[in-house]
Amino acid sequence: KEIIDGFNNSILKGSPRYFEVVEDIQLGQSILDFIALNIPPICNYNCQKCSTKTAIQQRGELLSLEETKDILAQGKDLGALALAIAGEGEPLVYNHFFDIIDYADSLGLVTIIATNGSLLNEDKINFYAIVNFRKYWFD
Repeated sequence: KEIIDGFNNSILKGSPRYFEVVEDIQLGQSILDFIALNIPPICNYNCQKCSTKTAIQQRGELLSLEETKDILAQGKDLGALALAIAGEGEPLVYNHFFDIIDYADSLGLVTIIATNGSLLNEDKINFYAIVNFRKYWFD
């Protein structure tokens, strides 16, 4: 593995360690370092272990795209550096997912998502390559 400034390049961009080690940013100096966003509980799978079905039945009103963008902007104003998208369901199914990623990029937020990976294709991967999107993790 390549070593950069004495550090292994396997540090996840967007993680607390990344900001402290690579960017030399001391976390905890702002009101907010990270934004965690739960995408609506929609999924293309029906896994037995998953609680998405329960979440769908119990969900209230969803935030609009504009409300979500407003929250991201407020988070950035409070010092947020990264956006983590996880929660119930598969984020790639959500119809505003790419709008959210694009807006987060325009704010300079590093985005990390949890996905089952089943909906990744060349077009989506190319889109992520041009925005400030850094990491998938698969469940």
